[in-house]
Amino acid sequence: MPFNEPQNLGDVRELLQGKDIPAPDNAALQAVIASHGRDRILAHLKTLYMGGQDEARAAREKLNTLLGGHGTDQYAPRTQKSRGQSMNDSATPDARETGKAPFEFGLKAKVFGGKGAVSFEEDTRRDSIATISIQGAKAIEARNYDWKNKIAVQLTPNELATVSAVILGVLGECEFKSHGVNKDKGFYLARQDKGFFIKVFSSDGLVAVPITHEDAFQVGRVCMAQLKKAMPEDGLSGGELIALLKATIGAKG
Repeated sequence: MPFNEPQNLGDVRELLQGKDIPAPDNAALQAVIASHGRDRILAHLKTLYMGGQDEARAAREKLNTLLGGHGTDQYAPRTQKSRGQSMNDSATPDARETGKAPFEFGLKAKVFGGKGAVSFEEDTRRDSIATISIQGAKAIEARNYDWKNKIAVQLTPNELATVSAVILGVLGECEFKSHGVNKDKGFYLARQDKGFFIKVFSSDGLVAVPITHEDAFQVGRVCMAQLKKAMPEDGLSGGELIALLKATIGAKG
């Protein structure tokens, strides 16, 4: 099966079972994620499906270790028959059976406008480096947005640093293009008197949304958290990162 980023715990279980890795139930899986981190689990899953043979083997071993199953009956993948039995026994069904138990972890900040909405979400690159994705959805009607046809852009490390600099007031604006398979996606972020302005665009259109100062705080929280995760060995504090942004990216004016 191909790798698609999981949207809920059922998706995670399916990815694990697709590679014959014993998967715990939803409660135990959520505990593992809370303990070891979403980025770490996602990175290993991506490598398992998309890495080379040696990388995939190492990812399998890591996941088995993190899940703590090691092939025991307690964590054995459930067959379709056992799923039915567990439901009849009033046991908690997994997310695939109920549509519930969402993949409830991960930093994100959403901003809403009259014509669209933009979400800033923690993400992990194929090289396992932490970053964020910026996703824009057009408004269908009031408080209803077309997320199924969203425009999504995953930031490079330098882009994440630059976006962080804009949110922190170190830089006035930034624009990046040539994202996506067809090199037709991008975004523009600017600081304004009453807050910020974000525009996410592709050849299919654009989504533009104002960002209040209050919402910008939430966006900055996601950016800074991911910026620190991307450099785990550096040991830089938040203040040191801000000072570094001012001394480097801030020099661009």
